[in-house]
Amino acid sequence: MSQSRIWLPALALVLTGVSIDAPAAQWRASAPDKEATKSANPAASSETLLELLNQLEALQAEVRELRNQTEVQENEIKQLQSRVQDLTEDLDRRVRALERGGAAAAGGSVAPSVASPAAPPVVAPTSSQEQQEYEAAFQLMKQGDYTGASRAFRTFISRYPKSPLAANAQYWIAESNYFVRNFNLALKEFLKVEELYPNSRKLSDALLKIGYTYYELGEWAKARQYLQKVIDRYPNTRNARSASSRLAIMKKEGH
Repeated sequence: MSQSRIWLPALALVLTGVSIDAPAAQWRASAPDKEATKSANPAASSETLLELLNQLEALQAEVRELRNQTEVQENEIKQLQSRVQDLTEDLDRRVRALERGGAAAAGGSVAPSVASPAAPPVVAPTSSQEQQEYEAAFQLMKQGDYTGASRAFRTFISRYPKSPLAANAQYWIAESNYFVRNFNLALKEFLKVEELYPNSRKLSDALLKIGYTYYELGEWAKARQYLQKVIDRYPNTRNARSASSRLAIMKKEGH
């Protein structure tokens, strides 16, 4: 009995020694794995950094492309605003001239004799009617109803083919298609301005937009041809500057 009491503490001490040494052995066994992980991290970090740099470079390229597109759009907006201003001033002058002409005609008119009413004759629309229909079509354009505007301008040309505003109407038919990116039809309509109205004040605008439309269609040689034509025919003008700006953009893009 006394011998059992002597051996029990010794056995407990041995077992305790085993339990104390086991965690130390486990730590030593796991130490090489941790060192291996540390040695592998630099390579993994390099790959991650390279991937981030590639992504950054791609984003920078997208930003540059967006800047180019923004510059082009800003130029087109400025041109449109200027054309709208020019057109508004032209319309105001025409309306005032018509009003003065109408007043003069009214002053020299003779009162008609009283007679039995007859069937009203079919008369050609007056200049004021012509102006009103044009302005109504242009109002659709300003409201963003490009399909309606195109239809109204076509009707205007069919009713008043000899009108001084026919060239403008043809131009806005083309522009309405350009706005909705129907570039093939826009090109066809812009070319009509050059073909049918070679002496029109809108020819410069039409030639510029022909160049723009060829650019959108990826026909670089024809785009350069028409942009240069604007520069040669209308030097030192707003449209010539716009054409030069687009040619510079094409050069940067490698076109």
